[in-house]
Amino acid sequence: MSLVAINRNLSNAEIKTLFQPTIGAPLPTNQLMLRFDFNKNPITLKCRLYIIKALLYRGWDQSGKADPFIKIALNNDTIIDDVEGKLQNTLEPVFGKSYEFEAQLPLQSLLRIQLWDWDMASSNDMIAETKIDIENRWFSCHRPTCALPKRYDSAGYNTWRDTKKPTIILTELCRTININAPVYAANLRSVAIGDESFECDPACVEFIRYAKSSVDTLHRKAHHESPEEYIRQNTALAALHGWGRKINPQGALVTEHIECRSLFNPEFPETEQGKLEMWLDFFPMSRPPSSAMIDITPPKPTAYQLRLTIWNTSDVELNDENFLTGEKTSDIYVKAWIIGETVDAQQTDIHYRSLTGEGNFNWRFVFDFDYLDIEEKVIFEAKDSVFQVGNTKKKIPPRLIVRIYDADFFSADDFLGESIITLTHVPLGGKLSKKCKADILLNPKHKGINLFVHKRIAGWWPMIAPLKAGEIRDKALLGGKFEAELSLVTAEEAEKNPVGKAREAPQPLEEPNRPKTSFLWFTSPWKTLRFVIWRNFKWAIILGIVIFILVIFLLLAIWSLPGEIVNQVATKIFKN
Repeated sequence: MSLVAINRNLSNAEIKTLFQPTIGAPLPTNQLMLRFDFNKNPITLKCRLYIIKALLYRGWDQSGKADPFIKIALNNDTIIDDVEGKLQNTLEPVFGKSYEFEAQLPLQSLLRIQLWDWDMASSNDMIAETKIDIENRWFSCHRPTCALPKRYDSAGYNTWRDTKKPTIILTELCRTININAPVYAANLRSVAIGDESFECDPACVEFIRYAKSSVDTLHRKAHHESPEEYIRQNTALAALHGWGRKINPQGALVTEHIECRSLFNPEFPETEQGKLEMWLDFFPMSRPPSSAMIDITPPKPTAYQLRLTIWNTSDVELNDENFLTGEKTSDIYVKAWIIGETVDAQQTDIHYRSLTGEGNFNWRFVFDFDYLDIEEKVIFEAKDSVFQVGNTKKKIPPRLIVRIYDADFFSADDFLGESIITLTHVPLGGKLSKKCKADILLNPKHKGINLFVHKRIAGWWPMIAPLKAGEIRDKALLGGKFEAELSLVTAEEAEKNPVGKAREAPQPLEEPNRPKTSFLWFTSPWKTLRFVIWRNFKWAIILGIVIFILVIFLLLAIWSLPGEIVNQVATKIFKN
């Protein structure tokens, strides 16, 4: 039977007697609201709805995702249509929205929180909804209208939300079940209710002790009350938390929590469509809340700029072999990215014909990205397909990927080694190349720093060689080492102190001092002759030239010899 159906008309005298029920009788509901005829005296409530996030079990678009937004209705009347706050291409929307509205009992007793899918070309579709019976909550003796927080504060992010302070609530509860009023100790750190005693949270006592010893004036300014009043309210709050355990087992009070409610679609009432995390506070308009609504807006990411300067490489695998000389070389370059190889990858120029695995670059990478500190994630937006409307917000760990390649002109470049550096734990690199070991990356206990705190680090880091086809390893192999400097600045700092990419201004870098043997062979034929052919075949070339000259002389001698013989014979004949 509806609670409204058993309402009666009461005189003022009868209303007053409702606050004095039978001693020890637990109240399943608020007696005043149960018997008060609010058809003649409707109750207007100030409602504050906080919606944190949702989880949808299936997609509603062709992309397999949805563009959810919030609608709020009282009974069948929509009062809020937040289509402007839609989140695109997600099944895990984080709304961080708060809404304030009025509801009148008994006419608007059912709150419906709906999630809708926005469509650009067609009408919007309702995904699912959850329903809350405000009337039932208002009548409950468990006081779910505004749940109890763990601690009382009159200022700051944990400001007391209820319109009544803990001491007032406790006194009214004692009066409701007809027991003596609470008695506080002289130091206000405990309160007695009948035979039961409740102690103030020790953390609150320590907070006041610290405030009295150092910043008492600051505490008073922040909380607008005396330390004694702060202790008294937290002592009363401790009693409220223990109310159902020690005083009235059938009337335990609701404590502060986030509701995780199931979502259902009216067309499929038995199939759960997802979950919704939220909470609801509401108060009578006769005593509206004086505090502002809690700001639950999701934290915005901070814009950062990572400056990675590649100085040198060493011990890089020599992957090429000269078909003439058999000489081992590598055409080394370094590539790095944060978000993705196809998104923000940058690479150095090429150090050609490295004979020792050493490469010289003096090359600066500049990466701009957004970082959410509370989640330790890099935030970016991207399209999952070319046909997708709007971008999908994605989160990835803050990792810097650095790779070394051997450049090939006629085939794909050879991948020689990789280093994955987590920016929240950058391992300390070696001071010298010879002190740089694979253990720096592979040992999770290796000492490191949080680059978001320390801002800068330099050293030598190893590159782990990739597995080749059919290769089985017991341990990682080094594919090379690189000397680098990592510097992290905010976007504001980057704007004040800009740097150029590669070796460009502002703050340009010097050209690397590469050996003369570093060149691309088919673009430098004279250097190829000098450093490839001459250097490796010098004595063979000299010997060949000598032999060639001797052969020429011999041929000339042979060619001229018959003529000389004829001349000699003719001379002797004519003399005779």
